[in-house]
Amino acid sequence: MPTDATIIPLDPRRRKPRTANLPDPTQDTAEPIFNPERHLRLEPPAWIVCLSELGYSKAERAQCPSSLALSAPFRVLSEEGGAAARQALVSHPTAAEPPKFLRDLAGHPAVIDFLNALTGACLVPAPAPLGAGPLARDWSVGSAAAGKPAPFDLILGLTDGGAWPAGFHDWFRGCPDDVRTADDRSHSDAPHWRPIDRITSAPLPPAGFATLQQSGMVLHRVRANPATVARIAFLPEDCAVTIRDLEDCAGGIEQARLAWVRHKALISHRKLGRLIDRLDASPDRRSVVMGLWDSVSDVEHAIEALTSETESLDIHYEG
Repeated sequence: MPTDATIIPLDPRRRKPRTANLPDPTQDTAEPIFNPERHLRLEPPAWIVCLSELGYSKAERAQCPSSLALSAPFRVLSEEGGAAARQALVSHPTAAEPPKFLRDLAGHPAVIDFLNALTGACLVPAPAPLGAGPLARDWSVGSAAAGKPAPFDLILGLTDGGAWPAGFHDWFRGCPDDVRTADDRSHSDAPHWRPIDRITSAPLPPAGFATLQQSGMVLHRVRANPATVARIAFLPEDCAVTIRDLEDCAGGIEQARLAWVRHKALISHRKLGRLIDRLDASPDRRSVVMGLWDSVSDVEHAIEALTSETESLDIHYEG
């Protein structure tokens, strides 16, 4: 015997199934792979600003790894490379470290050699956790992460041409002491100037272009959406970076240990490369031996950190 059918009335207020969190099958969300032959296009900046031009004394400049304060925007990536870097940042699932595309870019020998020639220093990419912090939005001098080594920041533009400029890079034409002096004089009857009179505000570079600044010496800020610019940090090879520096931002002691080991191994690799290049020019045995010991010392520390089961060796070799 047939049963009565249940009629469900159409209700226009009924909610549609949620699809907002489902991936769009028409959109490629895969992170692009860095290809230096297609993506890299290094061109020197038109000008640079030196620390002496900011008013730093000779003694203060002697404490710095480079006389460069900041540079004009210069091309780093091709048009295709700029688009790929932008896609890498969009598709990257976490902000714990930069996308692999940017890490591979920063670690490419041509990029490191280019920046070393520009600064006159021996730089290497900062360990991933230190190089992932945001750019300073308020006036700042030093690293975005308080208490961490102050890096050279490569400020890489990611905005497409139709939306440029998407923000501004402001920097003070002087040293921080000048600002304090101006503030002190503002409370007296003596003639004084305002710090705002010495601020340069420049559009952030477009996609594929970058500005390099020695962030520990330049009073600066960046006014932009974080999605329109990437910070890639570089440190001098002799800059003391510890496992403890990386632990909080790396997500744990083991992740910090591996990031530190990669950093030390890269430094050894760079030192050995320079030693090999100058062997013919300086065949003196003593200098070669000293260079070899200096080169392998970083790797020895990395091996000890990996094989150690106690924190005492981490602390001993963390410099």
